[in-house]
Amino acid sequence: MALADSTTKSFNTALIATKIPTLLNYSEKLELLLQSPPFQAILQAIRNYSIEAGVSEEQASEEIVKSFRDIDQIWDEYIFQEGLDKLRTHLSN
Repeated sequence: MALADSTTKSFNTALIATKIPTLLNYSEKLELLLQSPPFQAILQAIRNYSIEAGVSEEQASEEIVKSFRDIDQIWDEYIFQEGLDKLRTHLSN
């Protein structure tokens, strides 16, 4: 049983360790993203929404980010559930 516990611990450690990004220079990556055309488009959308909704750019930013996170969470849950359903089908066959 000790081998199984050791193997389980090694597996879990590897699983977590591989989630850690190998990029060590976060500020460089962040700077590249902040200068990218897609991020500039996000900033323009924030400005436009701020004007259209009559709210501050800070509030517009928060609302846009929250909407994006909500959509992303729904898709994460949907994909996870779809995977579970496929796994259940596979296991029941």
